[in-house]
Amino acid sequence: MKAMPMSRDEHAQQKVNRKYANFEWYASVSRARASPPRCPFAAVRLCPKFFFSLTILADGKQISDLDGEVRTALEEKWREHQPAVAEDSPGWAKTGDDSIRQVWGICPEVGYDVYGRFASYISTYPDEVDRDLAHRRLKESRASEDDPRWTFATVIPEHYTECRQYSVLRGATPTVMAAGTVVNVHGSSQTHVNLQSTDASVSVLDAQSQAVFEELRCVVREQLPANERAQFIERIAALEAVKGKAGFLERYKEFMELAAAHITVIGPFLRALTPWLSR
Repeated sequence: MKAMPMSRDEHAQQKVNRKYANFEWYASVSRARASPPRCPFAAVRLCPKFFFSLTILADGKQISDLDGEVRTALEEKWREHQPAVAEDSPGWAKTGDDSIRQVWGICPEVGYDVYGRFASYISTYPDEVDRDLAHRRLKESRASEDDPRWTFATVIPEHYTECRQYSVLRGATPTVMAAGTVVNVHGSSQTHVNLQSTDASVSVLDAQSQAVFEELRCVVREQLPANERAQFIERIAALEAVKGKAGFLERYKEFMELAAAHITVIGPFLRALTPWLSR
């Protein structure tokens, strides 16, 4: 899927929308970068930053906590992926009345789900005086109702493709380590799918979709533990059934939650699957 060039007006509108940190801005950046509308790793079992962002907000009573057993298991899973320094960790600060004053370092996907803004940093007004003054200025400038300053003092937008953890997760799979990476599709009249070139990769995948899923099933049968194969085959079938349809993203996340423990085996196929995420 090729990135679509934007007009001058579209660039200007995207700049305006960025300060709003809204979905229109987020989706426009995704389209421009030929990426899925939202982060394909945004799940507690797929991304440590997503997980730690949720748990830190749960600790701050901003959201409900995860099930105790699930949280314990995931804390063990992501133990080695905790940030080495505090500055890289999600966090929050409270005011004197024990309410959250600011949050920082959070996943923008979590920021949107919890606060309605795709942002890594969000702060509230310190008191009613500051809030009322800000509202007066917003009214005078006829600010949009979608302007986050009606609710928050500061919002620092972030798109998931700007997130360092996203690059780390993509770099963990062979398909994104270098341009021109090839996934071999044996038994096909066309022996490879070019994953990162600027040609019509999506149309190639359409033509070879059956071969890609068959190859994935073959690898599962040959390389994964016997007690896990049936569930993998079931998830692959569910994924294949909705390729090119609205439900593909949800099935992809379900598949990735299962595949996360076998990324070295499943990884070479991920880039071949992701073009369907943006359809």
